[in-house]
Amino acid sequence: MVACKVNFTPKGREGLGRLDKAVAQRILEKIRWLSQNVNNIHPTPLKGKYTEVCKLRVGDWRVLYTIGSEEKLLSEPFSKKSYSIEKVITIHLVKHRREIYRF
Repeated sequence: MVACKVNFTPKGREGLGRLDKAVAQRILEKIRWLSQNVNNIHPTPLKGKYTEVCKLRVGDWRVLYTIGSEEKLLSEPFSKKSYSIEKVITIHLVKHRREIYRF
């Protein structure tokens, strides 16, 4: 199982850094699981004007993320560039469920 790339925005990294170590570890494990299973799940999108943003539930905590793609250069044999498209998960926010939707 190939994991896709995971990026954190500054707010996403900050939210994770503020958590208790045990909670942060649980959330990171769930993000790792998401990156390995992104092709086999149906993400839960938000409603309203944020329909491109998905949520991941980890107990009482929520992770808001988007799924995008980026081209990756595989090789450059004799000036014929070979690319693959790779899925990328971007983590935007990590907060408690009572705070996450107030933005």
